[in-house]
Amino acid sequence: MATLNPELSSDERIEVIKELGLADKTKVDNGKKSTIRNGILYTLLVSEKVGVIFNAESTNKKTQ
Repeated sequence: MATLNPELSSDERIEVIKELGLADKTKVDNGKKSTIRNGILYTLLVSEKVGVIFNAESTNKKTQ
């Protein structure tokens, strides 16, 4: 997060982690959760078959 969105404070990064369901838990729930901060979409996908996928991408789509 700090690499893609360096202007986020430590507290803001913690909030992203909480919104994705990763804070204060020993087990992460299955499913997909997303949140957006400063034009970056953070997505967490948890599946028994796939495992854990964390993705961060720009919401500013460029057309060619």
